[in-house]
Amino acid sequence: MTSDSSIEQIPPRLFNRRRISGRWGLRHLLYFIFWMPIGAILVPIRLLIFWIIGLPTYIIFSFCGHPEWFFRFWFPFVGIIIKSKNRKAFFDTPRCPPIIVSNHITDYDGLVFYSLRGPSRLSFITTRYLEPIARYAKKLGLQVSVVYRATNAADKPKVKRDIQSVLRTERRSLFVLAEGATTSGKHGLLRYNKFVFSLDMDVLPVALRVRPYAPINIDIPSRHFLPNMLWTFSCPFVVYEYEFLEPQRRKDEETPEQFAMRVQEYTAQHLGIACTQFTYKDKNKIKGVTR
Repeated sequence: MTSDSSIEQIPPRLFNRRRISGRWGLRHLLYFIFWMPIGAILVPIRLLIFWIIGLPTYIIFSFCGHPEWFFRFWFPFVGIIIKSKNRKAFFDTPRCPPIIVSNHITDYDGLVFYSLRGPSRLSFITTRYLEPIARYAKKLGLQVSVVYRATNAADKPKVKRDIQSVLRTERRSLFVLAEGATTSGKHGLLRYNKFVFSLDMDVLPVALRVRPYAPINIDIPSRHFLPNMLWTFSCPFVVYEYEFLEPQRRKDEETPEQFAMRVQEYTAQHLGIACTQFTYKDKNKIKGVTR
């Protein structure tokens, strides 16, 4: 199956196509009757807490040289809990590869990841769809680059050299959401983009799991990130779990595409889900998706 596959061929659970998670039942009824009124109040309260407490806190932490502490402090206030596995073995070590590749489940996977490593040591590439978030992140001092799908083939060698130069001379890490589009995280992975695997550098695979403490899907196809953000803030808690896997090196006989496929399969195996050949273009075929 390729990106030319019809919408009917896409597994129903590969993407969240509606806000309700699973079949409608008693748990959904109880949630909307008893929790949603509280959740509707929580959203403005959490946003207000950020503006009153968050910004001064960020200034203080930035002055101390640790702006990443701001995210660790602020995320619990908005109901985001961050967990990690194998962090000391593969991530918090001088031998950590310069390229970190993860699957993609929500709009905020990269922003949440910033709390694990300071922005002075981490760069993040996002797409045009999340440009508003990228602009806000830049105001906070984060290194975010907005890239566009239509890249001139003649420019790719220069982009490749520039990325390699930054990673080697500035000792930064590059965090990449290799699928290029969000999935449900329950059925399978989209095909990993091969470009980042052509940089001739080791990569650190990350298996991401996102668990909202609510019978809803916090990320569904839409034309704007705002509805997903509001539903996320209305949840009691949302747990982001980053599992760092064993670093991978490109084999001599491997092409970048084969290397990408091997890392994709390795990640899917740890997540216990399928490894598909669908791409972000297949998701764009679903009505209303413009990512």
